[in-house]
Amino acid sequence: MSKNKKAYYSGSGDEPTWDHLTTLLSEDPKVSLHYIKANNWYHHQSDEADHKKWVVEWMVKNKYPTANINSVKKLGDVKIRPDAVDGLPLGMSVGHVARMINLGAPLVPAQVANLKKCVAYLVTKGKTVKQQATAVPKVGVREHVREQVCELIEKLEVMVDCILSEQKFEWSPEEFIKTHQIKPMLSTFIADWFTRQLNEVNILLSGEADDQLKEGYSMFKKGTIRRYQEWLQSVVTAFRGVKKVKTFTVRKPKRRTSPIDRVTKMKWKKSDTELGIESVHPSRIVGASKVVLFDTKKRDIVLLEADSADGLDVQGTTIKGFAVDSKSKKVRKPKVFLQSIKGDIGIRAFKTAFDGLKTEEKTAIGRTNSEMVILTVYK
Repeated sequence: MSKNKKAYYSGSGDEPTWDHLTTLLSEDPKVSLHYIKANNWYHHQSDEADHKKWVVEWMVKNKYPTANINSVKKLGDVKIRPDAVDGLPLGMSVGHVARMINLGAPLVPAQVANLKKCVAYLVTKGKTVKQQATAVPKVGVREHVREQVCELIEKLEVMVDCILSEQKFEWSPEEFIKTHQIKPMLSTFIADWFTRQLNEVNILLSGEADDQLKEGYSMFKKGTIRRYQEWLQSVVTAFRGVKKVKTFTVRKPKRRTSPIDRVTKMKWKKSDTELGIESVHPSRIVGASKVVLFDTKKRDIVLLEADSADGLDVQGTTIKGFAVDSKSKKVRKPKVFLQSIKGDIGIRAFKTAFDGLKTEEKTAIGRTNSEMVILTVYK
């Protein structure tokens, strides 16, 4: 597998955006793969505080009553344990889906309907918080176990994404159980959860599935579904056989700030048909070593270079953290020049083209506007 493809599914890099995708998830394999990539990214790069914030943002955008929004805000997190809401598909995270829809992901109506069911469940749960706080009850053993099960199932579902995206990976259920020191009580819950998924896949491959089940797996090849079936069987068999393990602690994920949230107020131009150029998403500027901008009104080409290893940053409509000797030049023949630097051009080739311009060199300004196209970002 190529490095690019590994990075695509590894949960690294920038937060996935959706500006370039318009067809529904069920209609285009590219959108389906992008959805898997986004889920992987959120598994690695976000935490429960992010998920709660994104759900609240979705509720505000969809004009939920203030009382319902406040009920969700009372919750410590928006985690939903397995089987708490009927009919949810394997691997759905309410925070992930809310964030993707907030960013314009073309998800199918069924996913939006599932998100609404989850939010209704969270609103009801949030309304009981005040009463529970008055009684100050102790958390029951069963509820504590369910919380731990949710954490482990999330880790295992990352592997599900790898299987369904046809990515190769090493898997040893015994090693997973040993690494996470999984108790018999936890393993029973996990085995029960994946047994239900296994039964579903068995029905599908037997040819006795209903139309809804067929639709749910229609984007995957039969060979992929068979590998998924084998993996599920290995999970169920291994977790049914757990006898004795030690307790474990779950680390709280490190808090991260989303680059997409930093550029919400940034002004930029998505494309210029006359010049035949398109912008990359401004969120990619955050942490980059260099960025090339073109002002379509003033015809200025701008090269901003980071002044430290932390890279560039964005605040409002201004790019921060660039070196004072960053440059800009006027372009007399923009179509010709822009054609010469089009595509995946390296920084050396760009600087050669930039130095070849005969116009006066000026000190660059990091402020963007609605006429500014973000041509290239170098990490």
